[in-house]
Amino acid sequence: MSTVDKALNLLTLFSHDQPEFGLSELSRRSGHDKATTLRHARSLIHSGLLEQDPQSRRYRLGAEILRLANLREGLYPLRALAHPIATELSVACQETVHVSARAGDNLGTVLAHESTHTLRVVVEPGLQMPWHATASGIALLAHLASTEQAHLLETSQQTHSTLTHDALQRVHQAVEQAAIRGYAVSSDRLEHGVSGVAAAFFDNRNIPIGTIAVALSSAELSETRERELADAVIRAADLLSAQLGATRRKPHPPVSTGRAM
Repeated sequence: MSTVDKALNLLTLFSHDQPEFGLSELSRRSGHDKATTLRHARSLIHSGLLEQDPQSRRYRLGAEILRLANLREGLYPLRALAHPIATELSVACQETVHVSARAGDNLGTVLAHESTHTLRVVVEPGLQMPWHATASGIALLAHLASTEQAHLLETSQQTHSTLTHDALQRVHQAVEQAAIRGYAVSSDRLEHGVSGVAAAFFDNRNIPIGTIAVALSSAELSETRERELADAVIRAADLLSAQLGATRRKPHPPVSTGRAM
């Protein structure tokens, strides 16, 4: 990993649950010593990507992130296009829906529409989706080359957790199944009691760039419910792909259950 990669990787550590870091925390989470982390943080502060609270001395994302995000959305309005589709899907399914987009080796939530249920799954925008432990990660991996799958799974393990050989085999089986069915399902992997059903969407180059997913209580995911949600997320992903200019229209086989994860 280059020096630039190491510095920029610090930005991926920030989230709604952890919007600020002290130097020691940032060093521990990044896996680098304090001197190296401080040097990288100073470079990011100089570019406006990080800032440091003058009183607490804690680091947080800088205003340059917002400027770049607005430029990106103006050029490629993923959020604007996905929002009504996610909202409609959430209302129809009465569950939380979230849209995730790939950024390099990471997959992160760019928007979420929560269910109106009293007991509902909450997905925060900006949440990192481990490739191996979420329906969103599996759904996108299913459309990538085997070499790229291996690279992203290795990255995911380093960031989140180490997979045993048997667990990795189950992930590969789930990816193969998702490629056949056109959607992925994952239960109790990222968080106990939470399940997800997801399908990938494509850009105008017909490249898979993200996923749309329904998140719900595992107790509610019967085989009948899975089939209903699978049909719904596939239709939503196809609609978003079309609005993004994708011309790839792969016929989807009949939805059948038989969960690999």
